[in-house]
Amino acid sequence: MTITGKQLIGNTQSGNGTDTFNGPVKNRDGIAYSFHEATIAEIDLAIEKANQAAPIYKRLSYNKRADFLDKIADEIIAVGPSLIAITQQETSLPEGRLLAERDRTTNQLRFFANI
Repeated sequence: MTITGKQLIGNTQSGNGTDTFNGPVKNRDGIAYSFHEATIAEIDLAIEKANQAAPIYKRLSYNKRADFLDKIADEIIAVGPSLIAITQQETSLPEGRLLAERDRTTNQLRFFANI
């Protein structure tokens, strides 16, 4: 997983905000990651894209929606150990707890896909 400090809006990374903040996670050089605060324009664009996507998603068959939820679960698992390592740095929670949280989330996605 690559941390860029930018927002993902649609399929595009955006970091137009000049204000930044540092999170608790540090890169390999021991430097805290810097995150761009979203601008009003970026927030508006995210809302616009969500509004454009909603009617398209609504027209999908239930099977396609289920496939989408399963794919989200697959991608969360595919991130692998780096997701757990970064989350440990951010939260100070133990690995076992984070693995359980990840599994709970992916199981819920799969549960809703099966409904």
